[in-house]
Parts: sequence; structure tokens; C-alpha cells
Amino acid sequence: MQGAEAAGEIIAALRRLHAWGDVDVIIIARGGGSLEDLAPFNDETLAREIRRSTIPVVSAVGHETDYTICDFVADLRAPTPSAAAELVVPRKIELQETLHDLYRRLLASQNRCLALQRERLHSLAARFKDPRRYLADYAIQVDDLRERLKRALAHRTEAVAGRLKPLEARLRGADPRRRIREHSLLLAGLEKNLRGGWNRFLLERSERLKKNAALLSSLSPLAVLQRGYSITRRLPEGEIVRDAKLLTPGNRLDIQVALGRIEARVEKIK
Repeated sequence: MQGAEAAGEIIAALRRLHAWGDVDVIIIARGGGSLEDLAPFNDETLAREIRRSTIPVVSAVGHETDYTICDFVADLRAPTPSAAAELVVPRKIELQETLHDLYRRLLASQNRCLALQRERLHSLAARFKDPRRYLADYAIQVDDLRERLKRALAHRTEAVAGRLKPLEARLRGADPRRRIREHSLLLAGLEKNLRGGWNRFLLERSERLKKNAALLSSLSPLAVLQRGYSITRRLPEGEIVRDAKLLTPGNRLDIQVALGRIEARVEKIK
């Protein structure tokens, strides 16, 4: 494959192989040739396409001494196309030897694992006791704990009884009925004092109220009216008249006396 269109044809072939999908490896191969014959394999677009390939690519272009850009971007370089075929297709004898070696290693690993588990089983069996011996040991521990619990309860009972005796004696000495009588007498005295103090307070407040009421009555304008005076207001403003010169004939007046009000009109001013 050579010529100006060779690089594009190789790119198209790579894309078809990716679209097909059921491909394990791709070999780009060509026999020897001149530098111009190998020029398509130095194409930048082809090199980028090989680099993007998700399928492993083996480059086997030219003879063993020939190098192209495809060799450097491929996953593997083979010196010749036939060498590429040998690299991607392993020999049957080599596969059989590999499988046989893996089988031997697997068998040896399994035997070692079984031997290790057997040793662990023997060790556990040697340390394992008769269950009846365990039960006997636990029974002894239970009996010991029961005796210790009895002694602890007895000691605790004696201690509580010792603490209750002085408390009982103190309770008997402190008769609540005597204290109730004392407090009843105290409350009766307090009640008597409270009633006496409250009565004195009410009497004092009543006398003070009478004095204040008398003083307020003496200062009230209504008391002045009782003595024959009156309060005159000019209508309609309601302003109190203190100077006759502020009035003119015809002004309406409101005169308040002790018992009632009089509405009058100014006839003459003196």
C-alpha cells in the first residue's frame, strides 16, 4: 500500500474495524520499500488515529531497519509482518506449558492451604476442653458468687439497721403534736396583732380622709357659691368675666350660683 491516498485508506480501515467491534488486535503491516513508499505511514492524521485507537495496534512496516511514525504511536512494533503475526498469536506448545505451570502452582497452593488448615484444626482440637469441665467450672463460680452475695446482703442489712435506730430515736423525741400546738399559739398571736394593727391603720386613714375632705371642701369654689357669690361666664366662649370693661351691652352671660345657673343679657355697664 502506497501513494497519496494510502494514509486515508488506512484511516478508513481502522475506523471500520472499530465499528465492527469484534476485533482483538490490529496489525498495520507493509513490506520494505523506499522512503517515498513508506511516506503514508509517517502521516500525522494516521498517527493521531492510531493513538486514539481503543484496540491494541501492532506496527510492522518495512524491514527491520525501517522506522516510521506509526512505530512510535502504536502499542507494539514488530520488525517484520511475519514477526508481528508471531507476536500476536502465541504458540500452542508455549500455551500448554504455561497452563501446565499454572496448574502445578495452583495445586501446590491448594496443598499448602489444606496443610495450614489441618494444622490449625489440630491446634484447636488440642486446646478444646470437655464441655462438662466447663460446666463444672461455671457451677463453682456460681456457688462462690452466691455466697458472696449472701454475705454482702447481710452486711448491708446490718448497716442499714444501725443507721435506722438513731433516726427512730430522734423521731420519737421530736413529737409533732407539741410543735403543732406551739405553732398554733404563735399563729393565734400573730392573727390578733394583725387584726389590731389593721384596725388602727383603718382608723388613722379614716381620720386623715375626713380632714382632707374638710380642707378640700373649704377650698372648693362651690363653698364660695354657698356664701352668695357667683361665677359669671361670657357666652358663647364660656370665658370667666373678671373685668366689666371687657363686656358690651347685649353680651349674653352664664351666671352660676350655688343652686343652678342663670342665663342673662348685659343692659348697662357701670
